[in-house]
Amino acid sequence: IKGKKNSKQTLKDAPLYPTNNYQKENTLPLRMPSIRKLYNDNNLIYSFRHFKQKIISTKQKILDEEKIAEYIIKTNSFKPFYKKSYEKRFNILFIVDISENMKIWENLIDNFIKDVRNYHIFKNVSVHYIFTDDKIPVIYKKKEKLFKLNESWYKYIENNTLTFMFSDMTSESWRESEILDRINLWQKYFNFSIIQMLPQRLWNKTKLIDANIGKMS
Repeated sequence: IKGKKNSKQTLKDAPLYPTNNYQKENTLPLRMPSIRKLYNDNNLIYSFRHFKQKIISTKQKILDEEKIAEYIIKTNSFKPFYKKSYEKRFNILFIVDISENMKIWENLIDNFIKDVRNYHIFKNVSVHYIFTDDKIPVIYKKKEKLFKLNESWYKYIENNTLTFMFSDMTSESWRESEILDRINLWQKYFNFSIIQMLPQRLWNKTKLIDANIGKMS
């Protein structure tokens, strides 16, 4: 009787753990969470909503058809008039550590970046890849270690670009602190933050133990 009553109820937010529906034996014994719940639980993407701002574009112009038509009627000649065009204010750059240890996070990171693109919060979403298994880190445009960037790549990052690096900070470049010198240099040119892939209880085994924990707002 209790099972029949439960089957008549509809849950707004379906749980992640398996549940029985008491009706169809052939159906899978699990429920998927709603899209809204996944969005709210993803704290980082949810924080990005604050960057969904627009500014007047200096590159793109839109013709003002009404003013042009009025001018033609009054003067019997054509003159172009333009109205304000708005564009998204912020860009975002993800730098993904592609060391051997980071392979277990590969799908998670790829899906996260895909979600950021789908939400259309930023004007441009770009990705670089950094190989840190050697003492000297190398940055590429492609995950397959193709198109190596030159040493002064950071000087060409556009203004209003937020930069996040995905890393577990356990590879050779981190142990030798070579990458820390570069991060100190990059921070002079653009905003830079590290997304630590390891749970906080394991941070004492990485260089992140020396960093300050901050909250984006």
